Amino acid sequence: MRRRPLGEADEIVTCLSPEQGKLDAVAKGSRRSQSRLVGLLEPFTYLHAQLARGKTLDPITQARPVKTFPALRADLERLAYGSYLLELWSSCLPFREPAPRAFSLLVQGLDALDRGWSPTLLCRWLELHLLDELGYAPDFSECLSCGNLVKQGWFSPAAGQIACRGCGPSAPGALPVSPRAVSAFRHLRRMALSELQGRAPTPELAAELQGLLRAHLAHHWPHSLRSLKVLESLAG
Repeated sequence: MRRRPLGEADEIVTCLSPEQGKLDAVAKGSRRSQSRLVGLLEPFTYLHAQLARGKTLDPITQARPVKTFPALRADLERLAYGSYLLELWSSCLPFREPAPRAFSLLVQGLDALDRGWSPTLLCRWLELHLLDELGYAPDFSECLSCGNLVKQGWFSPAAGQIACRGCGPSAPGALPVSPRAVSAFRHLRRMALSELQGRAPTPELAAELQGLLRAHLAHHWPHSLRSLKVLESLAG
């Protein structure tokens, strides 16, 4: 997910594992051209790796690639969306907590990007299901004030819930939500990933879904994601 220099020849590598969750490991000598780890520790590389027990960081002793997502790496837009997913997962997940579902979501998402699926709809599906896994899934069904089902209204990023038009915005920073966005979110929560293939939202709906979910994510994880600036420049 991320790599950074350590000393003259080593690197600290941030990885995601189903059993151990997010973790930092050390790749000794990986910055030397003759290291057997050269090329295996690039971001987006799905590995089978063996780690030894270290005093502070566990060293990677063996690694072999499972998938490298070459089409994703070769396309600037897909690379930018993939970088966003890696950065989002890294920002949201705690260290050293098992994350089998989050791991599976990330691998499936990168694989779908590699196969050319619509990144806008795919990322919204992945964000929703990651939020659900972490216990922060937004509710676009019942009004947070009166409890009635909502067709359109106002979404509170802080509360993670929608308010109907009759109750009005009940929290600072509430955002308007159109009927089509309410319907889209409900469908995305129920849909399997395979059902997204070949689908793409209109530009207007894509922008609305993105704005609502990013506001919700920013409330819970107010970190500035560098990859978002790249996506904004591509869209600009």
